[in-house]
Amino acid sequence: MGDREQLAVGREERRSGMELATVLAERPGSDDAWLTHLGHAPEVRRHAAEHDVAATFGPHRVRAGAVDRGPDDLPRRLVEGDRRRMQWFSPGDRADPNLEAVIADAADEALAEVRAPAANVPGTGCLRLLVRNGSLRGDLRHRTPRLGDEGVPVEQLHDAGVADDLERSLERGWEPKRHLHVVGVDERGEPSARIPAVRGGHGAPVPTRKRDLHRRRAYSLHSVCDSEAKTLVRLALAQLNTVVGDLDGNRERILASLADAKAKGADLVVYPELATTGYPPEDLLLRPGFVRAARESLDEIAAATEGVVALVGTPWFDRDLANACAVCADGRVRAVYRKHFLPNYGVFDEHRYFAEGRDLVVVRIGGISVGLTICEDVWQPGPPATDLALAGAELIVNLSASPFHVGKAEEREEMLVTRARDTSSYFAFCNLLGGQDELVFDGHSVVLDDAGEVVARAPGFEERLLVVDVDPAEAIARRLRDARRRELGRTRVQDPAVELIELGGAKEHGDEAEGTVVPFAPELEQMRLALTLGLHDYVEKNDFAEVVVAVSGGIDSAVTAAICVDALAAERVHCVSMPSRFSSEGTLSDARELARSLGCDYREIPIEPVVAAFHRALADEIDGGLAGLAAENLQARVRGVLLMALSNTYGWLVVSTGNKSELAVGYSTLYGDMVGGFALLKDVFKTDVYRLADHLNARAGRDVIPRTTIERAPSAELRDEQRDSDSIPPYDVLDPVLEEYVERDRSREELVDEFDPDVVERAIALVDRSEYKRRQTPPGVKLRPKAFGRDRRTPITNRWTG
Repeated sequence: MGDREQLAVGREERRSGMELATVLAERPGSDDAWLTHLGHAPEVRRHAAEHDVAATFGPHRVRAGAVDRGPDDLPRRLVEGDRRRMQWFSPGDRADPNLEAVIADAADEALAEVRAPAANVPGTGCLRLLVRNGSLRGDLRHRTPRLGDEGVPVEQLHDAGVADDLERSLERGWEPKRHLHVVGVDERGEPSARIPAVRGGHGAPVPTRKRDLHRRRAYSLHSVCDSEAKTLVRLALAQLNTVVGDLDGNRERILASLADAKAKGADLVVYPELATTGYPPEDLLLRPGFVRAARESLDEIAAATEGVVALVGTPWFDRDLANACAVCADGRVRAVYRKHFLPNYGVFDEHRYFAEGRDLVVVRIGGISVGLTICEDVWQPGPPATDLALAGAELIVNLSASPFHVGKAEEREEMLVTRARDTSSYFAFCNLLGGQDELVFDGHSVVLDDAGEVVARAPGFEERLLVVDVDPAEAIARRLRDARRRELGRTRVQDPAVELIELGGAKEHGDEAEGTVVPFAPELEQMRLALTLGLHDYVEKNDFAEVVVAVSGGIDSAVTAAICVDALAAERVHCVSMPSRFSSEGTLSDARELARSLGCDYREIPIEPVVAAFHRALADEIDGGLAGLAAENLQARVRGVLLMALSNTYGWLVVSTGNKSELAVGYSTLYGDMVGGFALLKDVFKTDVYRLADHLNARAGRDVIPRTTIERAPSAELRDEQRDSDSIPPYDVLDPVLEEYVERDRSREELVDEFDPDVVERAIALVDRSEYKRRQTPPGVKLRPKAFGRDRRTPITNRWTG
């Protein structure tokens, strides 16, 4: 049998197990498609949608990733391994003894190389599939010069009558039909598609020498259900650093990022929660003029949305005030989604300001149904995310202002993975960035596919416009096979109202937007970044030019000064040493060395003359003169007075140096070392201060903080031979008790079973009677799950001792 006769396989013979497979040619100069005839048993026919080999786009708006399903009466069998790993057909089931294996899933990110000899086609060698980093490479290796390196052109297949449906399919722009046995691929100037559903990779465009009839699109599973659908959308997540109350500045930031997103071809741009006003605006929302101004700013933003859709977080007043997502398109606000779940715990107080939403909003963009949610809406399992999925949303977008604490970024993404899997939906989470008083918003915006795999992730603690091409057609296949979501629909008493907004098609993209996945930083680096960002934004957003730190030669002031330099640069940081007669030569020299190492301005103001003047002034009022704790605290207060004098004179912000352990047990002096405008280490336990010091030195590659400072036993140096452990338990045994009592609210009875009872009793007593001090501390970066202040609201007047 000749080549053409062999390729002219009749319909009945194809039904008995013969299959044509096309593989995208990646080499310049190749023909439109190379096909090989694979002879294998019908029961091993490739079939599962999650194993589709994605192809590229052509001109007819049919989607990538399609594989023909074959005749309905053809029996199939697929031997599956681990989900989303390489899938193989069973060697025992193949009809051709020379057929080795056929790749059935190119989604594995590991390297896989498979060879399957082409059966029954004289002159052909083997079909070689190479999968690396999610991109597919395929070619035919030929044995004879008759076919040569050019492969088998599609025109030859037409002439051979390979399938009577092929020509009609090409004329229709590859509209899918169930009985087709050929997959269309496009090779005209577009790189290969990322597998399974998100375009990516850096394959070079492949030129073709064939006529326009063969510049066609492949189609995805979505097109099996809707042949007119185009499901790829270019998504941009605008991870912005907004300023509360700066409506003009926030609008300019939004418009600048919108222009950037347009330039990058975005179809849909997502902004953080309350991006127009900054988050949290708190009682500004109680001012009608502020709400009106926010609406006017939103209208200006909407006017700039010609040719793009923007989802903008904003307050929205319509009979009551809502925390809303405005759908901006065609130069106006097309729809508004109102947040369902209003958090009223920890640092959140949204019930004070907003009314809850009830309805769902789904927008259609380029064939994709996009469901809208805001922050807390997806932290709750179930609706609205599940209701949106039941309403047909393949992509669920979340506008968020989710504040940071240690471990929060990983915990949050873990939750989003669960939501994506539960709803079989893609998820796009756009988080706010920046410092706002005590809160830090870390960004870490992310896009996940319907199996919970990370498609793209923005870095933490820096602004970023994250752009990625998303094609959630795969979600449809999972939903068809997963009956669990149907059970959700059956158990509902009443379907929620769904507003469906049609917003037109997506753009044609000549390039590919590959989603980058920036890894999470280690814990200590995240702590450093959060402290740096929080301090930087507090200084900049409140218009301070420079800061001043009292450096004592101790660990707290050293870490505080080093982070100030990280945040602001050395020329904006002033180090002031204020030694007393109790200051050792070691601490004094360490303070000088620290300033020198950091490159900061250094000043030395001895306090002994000022302290002596206070003693003389009080000599007649206090029998025997000032002594004991009062004399110790006087030194700290003198230092505070001197710092505030410098602050008032030069406009410097005083950054205080106390840590969470000291604040917890009251081992600090009101109007002394607690003085200042910002308490940088307010939520950092003493043991973590030491860890940060080592991390800062390791990161710098040198001892920015002197080793003697780190190794010296901590002391306030307010009396001779003083040690912190004289007044409070050692920090390595105290901090674990404080963490359990302060952050996890464990009772005395629980703690004495786990820790030294004496330490527990002392710690609880000190914590409870120091609340009045903590109420007077400056704001500081929230770094732990529960910080002093809005997180932990304990009454000052309180006789509960449990």
